[in-house]
Amino acid sequence: MEKPGKEATASQFTSQEDKNILRYQKALELDPNDAELLHNLGWAYYQKGEYDIAISYLDNAIMFDPDDSSIYDSRGVCHSAKGDFEKAVADFKKASALDPNEPNYEDNLAEAEEALKSAKSTPAGKSPTQPSGRTCSACGHALRPTAKFCPSCGMKQVVVCGKCGAEPKKADSKFCHKCGSKL
Repeated sequence: MEKPGKEATASQFTSQEDKNILRYQKALELDPNDAELLHNLGWAYYQKGEYDIAISYLDNAIMFDPDDSSIYDSRGVCHSAKGDFEKAVADFKKASALDPNEPNYEDNLAEAEEALKSAKSTPAGKSPTQPSGRTCSACGHALRPTAKFCPSCGMKQVVVCGKCGAEPKKADSKFCHKCGSKL
């Protein structure tokens, strides 16, 4: 197994994600082929915003358990966070194919496809993955325009109207109930 990133030492850790990383790394010393541990370690790095390291661990997890749909979904979330929507779409499609009854995979796929479409139509010189000006209400982390969850703390984000700031009445609403603007 390839070891992505630098190995951690106890003195480097302060956050819960850091403590989880150390715990998972110690557990991997006992069983370096444990796909669940590799998946958890990848997710811990994702929560820290270290997407490339997260993807490396998730790649290894897939190598040991290629039929676990949740690993593909997690890797797709990492690719989306990096703005690599083509890879995200591929991972969400694979996750959906492995577990067609999981509605979150279809939701993630739809969001990634929309972000990919938006990225392809963005004028030269503008990045579709630039922060949107929105921040996480829990931790203050800057959010990308397509953020469904905060990449820093994992809190689910509420969509609000960019024109008037109202929250939609229904979770599946595509238009603001107050001013009619598209969300």
